[in-house]
Amino acid sequence: MRSLLVHLDASPACAVRLRVARQLAVRHRARVNALFAVTVGSAELPSSFSANVLADAARFGDIDGRRHARAAVDKMVSLGGPPVHWSETTTESPLAALTHQALFADLLVLGKRATSGDHTEQLPANFAETVVVHSGKPALVVPDEMATGEPGQRIVIAWKPSRESARAVAAALPLLQAAAEVHVLQWDEPHDRRERAASAFTLDTLLQAHGVTPQLHALGRAPSRIGEAILAQTHALCADLLVMGCYGHSRARELVLGGASRSVLKQVPLPVLVAH
Repeated sequence: MRSLLVHLDASPACAVRLRVARQLAVRHRARVNALFAVTVGSAELPSSFSANVLADAARFGDIDGRRHARAAVDKMVSLGGPPVHWSETTTESPLAALTHQALFADLLVLGKRATSGDHTEQLPANFAETVVVHSGKPALVVPDEMATGEPGQRIVIAWKPSRESARAVAAALPLLQAAAEVHVLQWDEPHDRRERAASAFTLDTLLQAHGVTPQLHALGRAPSRIGEAILAQTHALCADLLVMGCYGHSRARELVLGGASRSVLKQVPLPVLVAH
């Protein structure tokens, strides 16, 4: 893990994302790339404007809180530590900009889209999930508020034998190797109980080969509200990071998420590392 891409908007939660990114970068000797990308509010601009007008306004003005995001980056740099590269876009949509720059990052650090307040319209709905699905890169989705400690001491893996889940575990390996505790949650489905039992053993073998000794939790038949069950288990285990697959696909411009992804990423009570 040598390159982190942090998405910035004008929300106060940017400071939380930057703090988490800095903690990860210090531990893994990584570079931090901070990208400011928002949907520009037309209320602040003339009724007829071009891409050049947008670029000039962002450079000399304060389109949707650019100064706030830049100040958060400057504060992070003042603390010392890993290098931080600032970039911004006013001519691309946030989704297009993140999807493109994600090609050159090992891990994305994203926030949950604000559902109310001054910054609601800066990002489209399901922004973090859509970036993960479109870019194919893993992302750490960070809550708007969280304790100052470094996440990743007690990690929970919500496991199922799927491509998405396997990709999330692979992306999380540097974090798993540094964790004090790793827990694997697994529920059974009536039609594939044996397959899931074998899968858990195989995952245990894989993690052991990478120096990770997990605690396996066989939780019986999967409940109908699997996302809520995952969050309940992470709370019971005092986890500070959750690893899981992001299940979804795009239908035209709409992202359709699976039940677990939808429930967990709607709430994001703790950092969640997801991959598609």
